[in-house]
Amino acid sequence: MQIAQIVKSEAEKAPSKAKADAKKVTKTGEKKKRGRPKGSKNKDKQDVVLNPELLRIQKALKSLLETVGKAISLKYVAMDGHFGNYPSAFMAEPVLNQMGKG
Repeated sequence: MQIAQIVKSEAEKAPSKAKADAKKVTKTGEKKKRGRPKGSKNKDKQDVVLNPELLRIQKALKSLLETVGKAISLKYVAMDGHFGNYPSAFMAEPVLNQMGKG
């Protein structure tokens, strides 16, 4: 197994601070109606940009699979909902598929 201590740089902290500030603004504003807004369209999820945290996890996962090799078959990666389902699956799928082919 691996252990790595990561200290986020200011550039990595900026998006989360901006998101938190935006939440504070919306809480004080007027309430939104429930449900999906009328006229909204489905979004194309093909363009996923992995954030630095997911890239670190992907690197650690690849390293773990190289260390373990074929001794242990890894089929699932469990993560909490912080990253979102689609970006997490997008990050883990190529790594797990590469292990199955190799």
